[in-house]
Amino acid sequence: DPTTLELIDMMLKAAPDSRSLTILTSRPGSTPALSLPEGSARIDLAPLGFEASRQIAFGLFNAAGIDFTTLPDSVFQAILSRTDGNPLFIEELIKAVIAKRAFRTDADAADEPEVTVPETLQEMLMARLDHMRDVKAIAQTASCIGREFEPGLLAAIADRPEADVQQALGRLEAAELIFRGRDAWVFKHALIRDAAYDSLLHSARRTIHGRIVQHLQARAEPHPDLVAQHAELAGAMDTAIANYELAGADATRRSANAEAISAYGNALRCIRTLPEGDARDATEIRCLIAMGVPIIASRGYAAEAVGQTYARARDLCERTGARAQLFDALRGLWSHSYDHGKFDICLQLTATLMDLADELGGGLVKSIALRAHGSTNLSMDRFAEAQRAYEGSIEIADRIESSRGIAIYGENPAISARIMLSQVFAFSGRLASAWEVVNKAGDLARNSDQPISVAQAAAIRAIIALMRRDYTASLASAEEEASVSHEHGFVRWHAHSKLMTGIGRAFKHNELDSLDVAKSGIDDWKATGATLYVPTFCSYLADCALQFGRDKMARLAVDDGLAHVLSNKEYLVLSELQRLDALIHEQGGSVDEALTRLQTSIATSQRQGAWLFHLRACTDRVRILSGQARPLTAAIQDLRHALDRVEEFRSGPDWQRAQAVLQQASAPNDPAPGLPRTVSAGAS
Repeated sequence: DPTTLELIDMMLKAAPDSRSLTILTSRPGSTPALSLPEGSARIDLAPLGFEASRQIAFGLFNAAGIDFTTLPDSVFQAILSRTDGNPLFIEELIKAVIAKRAFRTDADAADEPEVTVPETLQEMLMARLDHMRDVKAIAQTASCIGREFEPGLLAAIADRPEADVQQALGRLEAAELIFRGRDAWVFKHALIRDAAYDSLLHSARRTIHGRIVQHLQARAEPHPDLVAQHAELAGAMDTAIANYELAGADATRRSANAEAISAYGNALRCIRTLPEGDARDATEIRCLIAMGVPIIASRGYAAEAVGQTYARARDLCERTGARAQLFDALRGLWSHSYDHGKFDICLQLTATLMDLADELGGGLVKSIALRAHGSTNLSMDRFAEAQRAYEGSIEIADRIESSRGIAIYGENPAISARIMLSQVFAFSGRLASAWEVVNKAGDLARNSDQPISVAQAAAIRAIIALMRRDYTASLASAEEEASVSHEHGFVRWHAHSKLMTGIGRAFKHNELDSLDVAKSGIDDWKATGATLYVPTFCSYLADCALQFGRDKMARLAVDDGLAHVLSNKEYLVLSELQRLDALIHEQGGSVDEALTRLQTSIATSQRQGAWLFHLRACTDRVRILSGQARPLTAAIQDLRHALDRVEEFRSGPDWQRAQAVLQQASAPNDPAPGLPRTVSAGAS
């Protein structure tokens, strides 16, 4: 199952640093994809050869008191040809021969002087069970429970006294068909269980599975996944669907996203067997919308499966007139389109969401709609409209039980709207307000026991800290994001954490190799299908690369960021990319080109109201002009206005640096002490 595979994968990743030996076995064709560590070995077990097969046969016949040498050669040749060197087949086939020989009467021996060998594994196993007719039914009933089965449950569904069941189990154990596990009995091999199960008529199987469902549901804490599996095999589709949904919801709460997707997928399979009609459509809509959340968590908003799932839900909602569910489906499609950077579609969707939210009476849906409206406008550099939308979302969310949004939309707007509002404040130069709001969101997330909210809040806190040039806080938040994302399989936020951890370690610890980690984080983000925020991430990388003299990496990052701006019309950090572009030209000796691009950056940031970026661009222009002994009056005036615009966090590095550059430019004969010739682009 997915959770066990996840545990195994974690064990394997820890193996190189531990004194351990791990042995995993898998049948051909069903080997899962695992990240095998260096030093591990894969051993493909070939079929046993003649001599090894002969040794097994000799041992088994000898243990049964049969002189192997007295058997006709045809018996051994038949065993070899029909088992193809498979140890299980050899063992079971020989036991079937021994059993048949043991139960022969003298009359049988006269009619059949040679012992015949069963043709197939199914035939050989059933031959052994047929010789134990009084326990065959118990084995068949147990096979319906599964490879593992509890004796109490078996006695209940077999409608036999438990003493009789225990006696039958003892005989099956003696025949080496089952063995005792820690808490249950276990068929020796899955193929043995399959043979017993396949020998039942379909009608008999359905009846037994129906009894299992009744007894499982009567327990104090029934496992919905088990109930669902047996209900489906019993043909009780309504019960199966309801329990698959319960299992999916439980897995989603535990962030067992692969299991949740599997459970909802099973429910959808059962739904397709129901008669067409409104009831079937309503059930399918409910499953599709619920399945969207774990798909997003494990694969990212941009994954193709996200778009397909919510599009199907939307079509069903429009056909049936399910307005409340239509809102949920459209909100999922907005998330998918937003991560793909399709802002024109997002604007249309948010307009519909706002209307639907009003139609549905506001509350949570209105808060969610406003959050989406704010983010669409933020990415299109409409800061004022984004701020109004986020503040409206927060005002509603704080009055209601907004945590319900996690199960439906994968977010709590009381938290998600705050972390997005903090970015508006930061881009506007209000770094103190941004820090206060993002920390409030982080506190709410940690107190809510919502891992996805913790990851989201840590991600944006890392960004805000980076914009404040607080590399210690940025790295700490990125590491928190990485820990939560890895534990819960949040692929999107894990990619982001790699970027931010790489940037943080480079700035804080001067680790140049961390820049490559940061670059791989951007690549992982793109691998989810997302183009959203790529310009922003590229600006972080270019900023850090310039700091450490990796001009080629900075050039590639800026070009990538600007290309995404043009293709998606995501203008959020356009002015910062233009400024970084100017600094790269300056480093290459093209001062005039650098000044021209800085002027473009200043104009862009002024139009946007991105006053933090505006301050940085004005600062760099004055610094360059000062070094070139060029006219400074207009540039100095612009820098003074830029300093006035940034009213918060004046103790921060950007404001202090701008002030130092201004003082040096105003008094060229009295340079500011310790001012570098060039200063890297500010992390945006």
